Amino acid sequence: MIDGFEQYLGDLEFGDVESTYGTPAESTVRKRERSLEQFSEWLAERGVTDVEDITRRDILLYVDYLTEEGYKESTIKNGKWSSVSAAITHLYKDGAIDDDPLARVTTGTIASRIEDSLTTRQKKRRSNDGPKDHLKKEQVYQLAENYVPDPTDRNELLVKLLFWTGLRISEALHIEIGEDGRLDGPKSDVYPDTPKIEIYREKTNQGGVVSYPSAELNPLLYDWVRNGRLRYKCADSERALFIGRKGRLTKSRAVKIVKEAAEEMGIQDTKTEARDGRKYHRVTPHLLRHSHAMHMVNVEGVPLDAVKDHLGHANVETTERFYAEGTEERIISTFGE
Repeated sequence: MIDGFEQYLGDLEFGDVESTYGTPAESTVRKRERSLEQFSEWLAERGVTDVEDITRRDILLYVDYLTEEGYKESTIKNGKWSSVSAAITHLYKDGAIDDDPLARVTTGTIASRIEDSLTTRQKKRRSNDGPKDHLKKEQVYQLAENYVPDPTDRNELLVKLLFWTGLRISEALHIEIGEDGRLDGPKSDVYPDTPKIEIYREKTNQGGVVSYPSAELNPLLYDWVRNGRLRYKCADSERALFIGRKGRLTKSRAVKIVKEAAEEMGIQDTKTEARDGRKYHRVTPHLLRHSHAMHMVNVEGVPLDAVKDHLGHANVETTERFYAEGTEERIISTFGE
């Protein structure tokens, strides 16, 4: 995380930040910490590592990014944006930064930016009656077993876990194992005997539970935690399920793993949609989430309301619009013969 944000979080935690409501609750501090970690990762990908170098353009482009990622307007304005705004305002008033990048940025500016940032692809998605692009189970397994980069044990698990749980990548990277280093140890998020995983949904700031076929994932989970994970020096001090040489696996690295595997397999497509020229790839961790839903609804025949709950959708209409394909044909084949 950018150093200036660490200073802000420290001041916030110890009551050194001006606030009408006094010292914030621990949950508020943790929420702001997660939002600033996400913003810091996004900035780092753009080459910005110092709070002094953050510009108004960076902030507006970050709002574009959050919108394109599918975050709700209320989540962006009241969670992501408010955390960034509060941190930068405090650092500017405290003299930690000389120029205020928020000088001409208001809540109205952010609201307008959110609406303007909806790409053609997303506007089409709002009214799209067709199914989501996705990979079939066989393609996912081929990707995971034959094309992921090293370490293959970790990355195979990552790809298959995303497919079988439908988790967003940020949710998967928040999964933690037991305090004693065991998969199912004290305070672990993973219950392999059930099987279930307790998760934190960053998009809605709520907890949740997902399940998975134990025969498909438990052998990979146990092997990674008992063997592969121990190759890393941070294994004893870091409780995150997915780690690397420098600690907890980052979102940017996880995204790159999936993209590299898809390129190696020959199923990656690249297209440019953002106004700032950023490139979007077809095969990403989020496509594995879509693939999970398509598989469950259209292959396994899982009811839409159950898939809705598993994905964390607010209403079943979203699930039905995106993932139910061939509805008429399935009704006829099920009830007409």
